[in-house]
Order: sequence, then structure tokens, then C-alpha cells
Amino acid sequence: MRIGILGSGLMGGKLGTIFARAGHEVVFSYARSGDKLETLAAAAGHGASAGTPAETSMPVNVWLGIFTPKSAAVAAASLFESTPTRAA
Repeated sequence: MRIGILGSGLMGGKLGTIFARAGHEVVFSYARSGDKLETLAAAAGHGASAGTPAETSMPVNVWLGIFTPKSAAVAAASLFESTPTRAA
């Protein structure tokens, strides 16, 4: 199963690591630094990777948004600013 995690702090990082070690493909995104995402993905192992917010949402079987209410608007904007749109 492919799992996208937007919000790779303490909770998102731990859940993603558990999912990766259980054999799922995990994409971590939205942390305070890209280096943290790379380190987190390497530590989780098992095919986990760091990506952009858009990469966590397309295509995935499960998407988790884990962030504080204070950062929710910024997290949502970062997800949609790089997501391709369809022509009407």
C-alpha cells in the first residue's frame, strides 16, 4: 500500500516509520527542513522516501495530514500549490 504523510513531525514521522517497517511504501513530506525528511526516510528504510506535498497525495491508497491547527493553512496551501489541475 502507498501511504502519503503530510506532516512529518513526531507523530507523522513515527507513524510513517511503523508503516514502512510493516512493508508499506511511505512518502514523507512537510517538515521544517528537507534534510529532516531525507534523514527520516533513510531511518524508516523499507522503501520510504521524502517528497513534495503533491507527491504525498498522488497516487496513494492512504493520505495522512498530521499537523497543528496553527500550521494547517500553510500545510494545505503547500499541498495544492504544486498539485496539477485538470482543464475544465
